[in-house]
Order: sequence, then structure tokens, then C-alpha cells
Amino acid sequence: MNLLTIRKHQRLTLRSEIDALFSEGKWIYSGALRITYRFVAKTGKDNIKFLVTVPKRRFRKATERNRIKRLIREAFRLNYRKIMQEIPNSDVCIHAGFIYSGSKSDVTLGEMEIWVLDALTRLATEAGKIRS
Repeated sequence: MNLLTIRKHQRLTLRSEIDALFSEGKWIYSGALRITYRFVAKTGKDNIKFLVTVPKRRFRKATERNRIKRLIREAFRLNYRKIMQEIPNSDVCIHAGFIYSGSKSDVTLGEMEIWVLDALTRLATEAGKIRS
């Protein structure tokens, strides 16, 4: 089993959880990403569930939106294990929505990794404060 894959149970899919995330959640900015997050009681084995959105208003072509979403997911996949090891025994699960708010579609994976890593580090720090 490959540990660097994004499993289905790591994706935020329930309509009620998504609505609660956007209505009750807090947000932070990291580069061109706006991360909406919320801490909930842990029900599964993962410490984070996430979703990715790119606004159609800014990027009319689906190929541009899909490329940006793919970059965000790839940056998340490569970095979340490193960060989530800092909070392994936490009773809290992070629900996070990654929203690309930049205006350019030619963003690179390197830039996206920096932004996602910064966001995950800040979320892990906040989760550590909740636990303490």
C-alpha cells in the first residue's frame, strides 16, 4: 500500500460538513490560497479531511481550473504526512477547504508546494493549541 496517496476518507464530501465548514469555519491566507478550516471531533483514523475549489469566475476554462486543482492536490499529497505526524494522537480532525484565489493560471508546483506546506504547518500549530 502506497502511503502517499489521497484516500477517499480524506476528502470532504458530505454536504453537511461542507456547509458547516463555510458557515462556521475560520480562514487563513497562504500565498494565493485561502484556506477555510474548522476543528471537529475525530471520528475516523485521519487527522485531516479536505476539499479543493477554484472559482469559475476567475478561470473560465475547465482545463485551467482542473490543472490548478491537480497542483493543489499534488502539493497536499506530498506534504501532509510530514505535518500531520506532529499531531498524531490528537482527538481533533481538521476540515479544510483549499480555495485558489490567485489571478494567474500558470502557477508552478513549486509555488503551490510552498503555499500548501505553509498552510498545513499553520493548521497543525492551531490543532496543537486546541489539544493543549
